[in-house]
Amino acid sequence: MESTSTWQAFLRLFRVARPPKGLFIGAVLISLLQAMASLAIPLILQRVVDNWSEAALDARLVAIFVAAFLIQVVSSAISIYWLHIVGQRVVANLRTTLWEHLVALPIPFYDSVKSGDLVSRLNNDTTTLQQLLSEQSVRLLTSFVLGHRRRRNLVHA
Repeated sequence: MESTSTWQAFLRLFRVARPPKGLFIGAVLISLLQAMASLAIPLILQRVVDNWSEAALDARLVAIFVAAFLIQVVSSAISIYWLHIVGQRVVANLRTTLWEHLVALPIPFYDSVKSGDLVSRLNNDTTTLQQLLSEQSVRLLTSFVLGHRRRRNLVHA
């Protein structure tokens, strides 16, 4: 039961943060492309090593290897850049929402709470949430995909 409430809280936080959905989905898809390209590289090298001879070294195989490497590098760079933009917008949205809430609180609330503590929490917590929502959630997804594919490759090897 606690797991359900944790996911509900996470989804509610995601809605409050209002990340740019198109950019976030694009970054997730690009990250998956990067994960798949990183899986292709060892498979290509396996073929090269298993069939090693200068005569068997095919220019097409080398081109596929270079293309997979370039896809991995470029997609990783794009994903990191887009996730950085998503993260900055998440922080801005959360800070705006929290600031509006703090301004709306009654004045006696500030008699019992130090304003420095509130500002510190506002800055630190939103930065932590930015990393969770924009970077770690995508990293979790790509790690799951990579782990699943690697396990599958080990079983079928």
